[in-house]
Amino acid sequence: MSQMRSARRPALVTFAAILLLMLGGFQVVVAITEFFHYAFGSLPPVAEANYNIFWGILDALYALVLLYAGYALLQGQAIGRLITMIVAIFAALRWSFLIWYAPWASALVIGICVLIIYAMAQSDEYFASR
Repeated sequence: MSQMRSARRPALVTFAAILLLMLGGFQVVVAITEFFHYAFGSLPPVAEANYNIFWGILDALYALVLLYAGYALLQGQAIGRLITMIVAIFAALRWSFLIWYAPWASALVIGICVLIIYAMAQSDEYFASR
């Protein structure tokens, strides 16, 4: 007879999942503006004009990874925690390079990443029991 563990998802894990979904939404917006850089001109010159499509595709893929990590956390998957830690660290590093061009957006995203890392560090027991 198997016992099902009905461990409640910690609030910090739900909070981190929602923040990841929000960060994924931000990355979708960044990818869209990179695709249409000439139309809007809203992004800093991160690369030459010939590479905007490349960065747009890269950011769109990154947004999909962020959205998947948020979904995996909501489902309680342990792989979601690993992906979340890696993604949050890389997101904070990437946005730290843009702090001179978009200081408020960079500070917001870096703050979100710090909150996500904290939430994952505090929820060891939840993922160990799954």
